[in-house]
Amino acid sequence: MHSSQFLSQTPTTPSSSTQLSDGFNSGEIGSAGWWVVHTRPRREKLLAQHCLALGVQWRLPLRNSVRRYAGRTVSFECPVFPGYLFLHETDIAGAQRLLPTGHVACLLPVPSFQSEELSSQLDAIELAVRKEAILQLCPQILPGIYVRIRYGHFRGCLAWVQERRGQTEVVLRVDIIGKGACLQIEADALEPV
Repeated sequence: MHSSQFLSQTPTTPSSSTQLSDGFNSGEIGSAGWWVVHTRPRREKLLAQHCLALGVQWRLPLRNSVRRYAGRTVSFECPVFPGYLFLHETDIAGAQRLLPTGHVACLLPVPSFQSEELSSQLDAIELAVRKEAILQLCPQILPGIYVRIRYGHFRGCLAWVQERRGQTEVVLRVDIIGKGACLQIEADALEPV
């Protein structure tokens, strides 16, 4: 079992039609027709199940979270970006098929000029999840230096540098929702873009 996963589904993936993916079946999600779904609280996975049933392509990055309750430890998967699920649907009618589920707070279309950037940003988050990096939600993206990671598992990823608690962190951003995930990395692995 992965410590984190990036759930996604496309109608062309044979095994994804019956259950939530246990890996990375992002398939061939193109750059046009992206939607950001702002979900009602704590309903991202439920909405993903409805996407499966309706044959809607979606992506949902998850991270492992460990909590301690009264002497016992509980581990569970939670969204990297709580309250958001990403759709790839060709028209508004397809995206609106999710409204009757009761899990959608708002549908946000991604302008075509930002579609490729969103796809690239989600790919970087997916790579971090796949490599089991420890990700933390950055509630606010702060201005910093734009860098390329020079080596290691994340070589080639573009990110913004952020200094917190004396450690160098890079932010893998998803600009369309104004959030990002922080990844700790050695400073010498970074080069300004």
